[in-house]
Amino acid sequence: MSFCSKVKDELCKNSFQSRENIYCEAIGFFLFSKFIKNDGIHITLENKNIIQKIIGYLKYLELEYQDFHILTKDVSPQKILTSLSIYGCLEIENIINNKIIDSKNYKYKSDFLRGVFLACGNVSNPNSDYHLEFSISDINLGLKLFSILETVKECKFKASSIVRHKNLVIYIKGSDSITDFLTFIGATNSSMEFMQTKMVREVRNYINRTNNFETANIAKTANASALQIKAIKKIKQKIGLEALPEALKEIALLRIKYPYGSLEELSLHLHKPISKSGINHRFKKIIKISDEL
Repeated sequence: MSFCSKVKDELCKNSFQSRENIYCEAIGFFLFSKFIKNDGIHITLENKNIIQKIIGYLKYLELEYQDFHILTKDVSPQKILTSLSIYGCLEIENIINNKIIDSKNYKYKSDFLRGVFLACGNVSNPNSDYHLEFSISDINLGLKLFSILETVKECKFKASSIVRHKNLVIYIKGSDSITDFLTFIGATNSSMEFMQTKMVREVRNYINRTNNFETANIAKTANASALQIKAIKKIKQKIGLEALPEALKEIALLRIKYPYGSLEELSLHLHKPISKSGINHRFKKIIKISDEL
């Protein structure tokens, strides 16, 4: 199961505080679902939890809101076909403005956005990316959603938008913004999982970077040591190490004794410890002498 499916399953299990909450969530879902046709809403889904959620919408709204004029033609585990005067009777513009945007009850926005996410939202697996988006075919409706997201002051997420394949795509980037949004719409467990996955991913990346850095340093030290030992052996064969100045002879003998030692380690064994740059300078002199032989 994808991470997005887990989020939607969790949202489907949320219990409502009031019929107003159901109303706001249902408005969000039906408005932004991609199933609106001329004769109603045609919904075909495989997610059984979302199907049950929609059935719950229909049951409550038929009883409580006459202006919905819902007629359920067929309700089955695979398909829901409804006749719904969603643009006529509901006066959607006024409902969104009065009930969602201008409302002082932040829960209405939370419920509305939960419905929108169930209808057209998607969130990436935090193991691979930090991206959440809504894809809306109706540009004007998408702009309305964008304005609603901007009114949410309870969270610090920032939405952006692009046009992709004639759809308006509204997206939220960044792990903190996404976890804030998931928490706001009621997916608290998914939000925690997102954060935990992010932390594990960052620790793993840090370990990999550290290991790569250490491996690179080891390889660099080994290559330098091999070059130094080759030069020392050539000098020993051609003229003998006794021909070297005492300082160069001392470091040459230490390199033979500690072939894998770092410059810092070699410095600890010197009669008078010197800096890494000082030791490196001595090895350069040894290599130069070797090249001239």
